[in-house]
Amino acid sequence: MKTPKYHLTATLSALSIFALVAALSSNAFSQAASSSSSSTSSSSSSSTSSSSGGVNALYWSVTAPICPEFSDATVIGENADGDAQVDPDNVIDAMVVYQSFSLLGGPSIGSNTVIEYANGSGLTLPMALVDDELQLIREIDFPPTDGWDDWRELSYDSYRAGQLNLVALSPNGGPNLGSITSTIIINTNDPSGWGGGYGNGNCPTTKPAPVAEAPAISCSLGDSSVWNSGYVLSNIVVTNTGDTAITQWDAKLRFNTAPQLAHAWNANATEIDNTIDLQPLSWNQRIEPGQSASFGLMGYHNNNFVEPTCTATTIAFEE
Repeated sequence: MKTPKYHLTATLSALSIFALVAALSSNAFSQAASSSSSSTSSSSSSSTSSSSGGVNALYWSVTAPICPEFSDATVIGENADGDAQVDPDNVIDAMVVYQSFSLLGGPSIGSNTVIEYANGSGLTLPMALVDDELQLIREIDFPPTDGWDDWRELSYDSYRAGQLNLVALSPNGGPNLGSITSTIIINTNDPSGWGGGYGNGNCPTTKPAPVAEAPAISCSLGDSSVWNSGYVLSNIVVTNTGDTAITQWDAKLRFNTAPQLAHAWNANATEIDNTIDLQPLSWNQRIEPGQSASFGLMGYHNNNFVEPTCTATTIAFEE
């Protein structure tokens, strides 16, 4: 089974480590740091503390820079920390590779991830966040900004340490990209609390190489029924147009306003901003070549319904 279309050769070079390790004792936080020189910009880590509602919290953050030499992208500048900012190639599967890092601790009372980006395309550009084995972590939609040099921060709750990559899911490629910063929030009221993180400055020693091509997949809306305050999309169809079986897929409906989802059938549906993300059920996640899976949904609108666009992605398949 494969998850998109690249494989990273994981032969690691000598580590360049900026390490921060912490332990709590009587609610006092002690930290030690060590570093060694490197020929590349290394991931950086930091901690801050705050108190709210009687809960003392420590925020541990690690920033992972891009590895430009192993990314399908052109360097266009640097951020304030001197880390590369890149323009991914305008093709599906263009991959931006990040340095690996560690981040852990507890008891955790929250976490988040922040990605630097600029998107002057006027379009929402989807990318897949994958790990070093190309396993899907999550899909991320990058909304438009006010130009290719208008840098914003896209954030979401949760984080994933290790070696991360962003892969374009659109023929338009992805937005301009900068560093990824991951943070865990530790409850320092707990005497057992601890936290730490470090970036090792490590990039893959070879450029990601293509592997088996994922089967193509298409999505069509079918008929829609619209009335004053509601709508039904009763026959959305995802079709395997490739030559091998798809074993996991994902579909996204992108609306011009919040879709106000009420109900869905034959798929698990999640509303995120102006998008409905659709995941298959156990019985329709496998689609043989030339076959389809169909599902539907209903929702509400404020007399301004416009049919959404539908895109589908092959998550895993058989060779």
